[in-house]
Amino acid sequence: MKLYLTINPPGPVTDLIELEVRWTVVSESRAAESVQVMLELDGVAVGPGERLILAAGQVMGRSSRFKTHGLRGTRSFRLTATIDGGASEFLSREVVVVPSKVRSTLALGGAWVGLHHWSETEGRYWNDELARFDEEDWRNCLRGMKAIGLNTVIIQETWRNQVWYGHHYHQMTAENYRETYAGRAFYPSAIWPGRMNLPCNDPIEAILDEADRQHMQVFLGLGLYAHFDYTPGSLAWHLDVLRELWSRYGQHRSLEGWYVSEELKGWIKPHEQRYWHRTDGFREEVITFFEVLHGAVRDLAPHTLLMLAPDSYHHEEATEVWQKVLPHCDIVCIQGYQRRPPEGVPVRDCIRRMQDWCDAAGSHHWMDFEIFGFEHPDKAGPQREGSMRILPDGSEEWIQTPLIPQTIELVRQELAEFNAFEFICAYQYPGLLCAPGARRLPGGRRAIELYEQYLAYRNQLRSWE
Repeated sequence: MKLYLTINPPGPVTDLIELEVRWTVVSESRAAESVQVMLELDGVAVGPGERLILAAGQVMGRSSRFKTHGLRGTRSFRLTATIDGGASEFLSREVVVVPSKVRSTLALGGAWVGLHHWSETEGRYWNDELARFDEEDWRNCLRGMKAIGLNTVIIQETWRNQVWYGHHYHQMTAENYRETYAGRAFYPSAIWPGRMNLPCNDPIEAILDEADRQHMQVFLGLGLYAHFDYTPGSLAWHLDVLRELWSRYGQHRSLEGWYVSEELKGWIKPHEQRYWHRTDGFREEVITFFEVLHGAVRDLAPHTLLMLAPDSYHHEEATEVWQKVLPHCDIVCIQGYQRRPPEGVPVRDCIRRMQDWCDAAGSHHWMDFEIFGFEHPDKAGPQREGSMRILPDGSEEWIQTPLIPQTIELVRQELAEFNAFEFICAYQYPGLLCAPGARRLPGGRRAIELYEQYLAYRNQLRSWE
């Protein structure tokens, strides 16, 4: 029998939130068997336990929730499964709970890791270095993250395919995607032949294995099929990739869940206005996508979680759609709360509304904290808003510019401001934070400076160990 156990949020967390503990038992017997399962918190049984009758090869999972009020320090959850008349298997996970007056720890708990940035312009100061990363460089990257408390890794994507939603860009469908998909994998896939040209043959395996060693958690990027694409072809592709990733990497203790790489606008419309006449159909595709993909995750690995990182505003324009999507999305990690909101819309109201929806759906509301600034061509220093230019018709056009590390003063200020989240992950580690002494230095001097300044800030907060 195989056991799996996850804690969400993975911590550190404060004593003002609710933890979700998930476990999975997989029968490896050729016949049905009776299994007694017990979950304990700090050596004390949580409930009376449960007796399962598992068919040969059956996968069964459960979920429990625990308020952290009154729990402080390092707490241990232990799962024990005993076959009638046979041996026992057990698995344990720890979580650090810190006392606090606000829900947030005021620190970053994890970060995205892009194996190679999709935009050479945005990744100007780190893509060349990442293109040289071998297995040891990726392991060193995780050790650098661990040293400053970034224990959760979100791999941006496991495939690269630079096409976008829309009939003008590509013609993949649910019927022909297996023949027409032209993306390139970051790992040795058996589904499609395309490969990213990198020194490390399998950075996914290197990251997961090092995360196992460092007691970290990893979300694997399910993507990319096509940017912003939730069509039936995209859904079918994601199901193929989910099954392959689980088959290749499901043995890793650190595998916490899955991240949908395609992204999504807050108002759940096609990303380009010329396709807005398809909004109703697009929204139905999004709902179906998450219903089916979430169901597949639950059938395959019930202890893992499905994450989406949509942008932060205009959610009210798709209220009914969000309320249908959220029950099938375990974590909504919102990006861009730090950006300028629509005129007259307080950021706190946007956050509170999404939190209420997540609470009602039983999903988790995290923050995708942008530690980058845009390098404007006509302004000094990192800018929170992107660079725009005025077109002849008076409209604005966004100019793609390099991403550079934000100032520690703004990072500290915003961590204090956005203190209502149970968990905060940074975008991103490689190129914006870099441990001094590393062999490869994506982001260079500025990334090293932010790393050292953030470490000093974190050490000032409190001692968590």
